Amino acid sequence: MRNKIGLQQGYIDLMKEHSSWMKYAITFTFKSSVFIENKDYTSKENSIWTDLQRKMPMYKWQQKERIGHTAYLNDESIDKTIDYFYARLTHRAYGKDSYRTSTRDYSRPLLITTKEGGANTNKRSHIHGVIGHLPDTVNGRDIIDYAWNDTDFGGSIKVKRIYDIDGWLEYITKEVKSGNDTTLQIDRIKKPNTYIHTLA
Repeated sequence: MRNKIGLQQGYIDLMKEHSSWMKYAITFTFKSSVFIENKDYTSKENSIWTDLQRKMPMYKWQQKERIGHTAYLNDESIDKTIDYFYARLTHRAYGKDSYRTSTRDYSRPLLITTKEGGANTNKRSHIHGVIGHLPDTVNGRDIIDYAWNDTDFGGSIKVKRIYDIDGWLEYITKEVKSGNDTTLQIDRIKKPNTYIHTLA
């Protein structure tokens, strides 16, 4: 039991290093499969389709066929989805500052994610996470929703404001304390450059 408590405390200590930035608790749920359209073809076809409808409205045009493929959720698509979400969130939160050499190091949100569930089960995989270090000038909930909706595999998302950091850390690591240490995996920690942020 002592080892389990020690492991839980280790997870808590690791995440607590960033507690001053933590603001939103997130639950990401993924779609098990998605249809991904060929964007180059779709763009050209949409242009032609629109022209035909506009120039010859007397014809009853059949619904156009969607060109693309079905993609299924796996570990790689989960990782790519979270990475793309973080890129979109960064852009929505900081705009051009996230690209400028002089500001990009500290113009980044905090994102810590932990994995639960599995891509090979009937249950949709979901990831718990925490987000913070967002500018006061943006609506955090809105840009998190928008960034998640920008992804292909993004399903539902729950965003809750964190008021009790210690309580949230205790909750997110509860499985470790009960002995199910394999159910918790700190997947990634993305953060601004602490040193430059401190100087800014």
